[in-house]
Amino acid sequence: AVVSTQSTGWSHEDNMNLMYCYYQSKPGTAGCWERIRRLWSNLGYPDKTGGQLVTQVRSIRKSELLSDIELMEIQSTIAAITTAAGAANAHASQPTGAPPRVFNTTMAIGP
Repeated sequence: AVVSTQSTGWSHEDNMNLMYCYYQSKPGTAGCWERIRRLWSNLGYPDKTGGQLVTQVRSIRKSELLSDIELMEIQSTIAAITTAAGAANAHASQPTGAPPRVFNTTMAIGP
């Protein structure tokens, strides 16, 4: 089912960035809602509670608002950033969060 972003207020780009924050938050571990909220704010989005963000994550998954390929791309991006950060400076503490708007409408996504 296609869900209008006008009624939900969530664009495709928002959903991509939210899933980036979700995967970065270490879902299923203690404090993940607070981490997702902080990561979301770090991207420059308006404040939302962790519960609101997790509810949208559930909607993305249930309604298949992002393809499996897009979700795998997000996970690959996280793995690449994590590997690069670790290799660049294994002894320095890395800031949490991501560069502003990891995914944007100008990026070519998908096939």
